[in-house]
Amino acid sequence: IGPKRYDAPWKDIEAQGYIAPADCVEVRVTLDERERLVYATAEPEERYRLASCSPVKDRVVADIVARHKGAQTLIIGQYLEQLRILGERLKAPVLTGQTPERERERLFGEFRAGS
Repeated sequence: IGPKRYDAPWKDIEAQGYIAPADCVEVRVTLDERERLVYATAEPEERYRLASCSPVKDRVVADIVARHKGAQTLIIGQYLEQLRILGERLKAPVLTGQTPERERERLFGEFRAGS
């Protein structure tokens, strides 16, 4: 979720077997008038966070997940609070760098069983 930080040749990485086959689609959203003003007047380093965490993105992510109900879905983001909110909204586990391996495996098992 958010503007790209960098672009990787993911199809090459996929072909080499480092990641599972995936479809990657960029979905752009329009900020509302207030968000555009705040973004336009923000410092450059703050703009990335503002663009990443727009509430409209939460709704779009929820719509995309609903459209692909039953499919394995991985949502990747940088801002943990945003991911926690999405996790609650989607009733999905949120894994961070602080999540112990045992807990990751448990959550993944529960999530797969419920899918």
